[in-house]
Amino acid sequence: EALRPAVLVVEDQLQLLALTCEMVQELGMAAVGFPSAEAAMPALREERFEYLLVDVNLPGMSGTEFARLALQDHPQLRVVLLSGDGAVETSLPARSLGKPYTFEQLEAALKG
Repeated sequence: EALRPAVLVVEDQLQLLALTCEMVQELGMAAVGFPSAEAAMPALREERFEYLLVDVNLPGMSGTEFARLALQDHPQLRVVLLSGDGAVETSLPARSLGKPYTFEQLEAALKG
């Protein structure tokens, strides 16, 4: 069977982290979730992800900084920046998704 695309989800609100991972799995993808950039770093090094869903406002390292580092090592990574403050201004090759988001909005950000 073909491997499902893997999505790294980094979100410090644990309920939203769990919900987002569930939604990703309903889209037929594999989700791995972490509550901080620091916690997600080892997984980024050890596993291959097609997508990164990351909250820009994380404790410690910001989501934007984490995305920048992730793209240095994995330029093929498709990044979606999540923000409760609406659209994110960034020079990164990334989409942005405002929180809270619907299943349809998440699907469009990942598959669009």
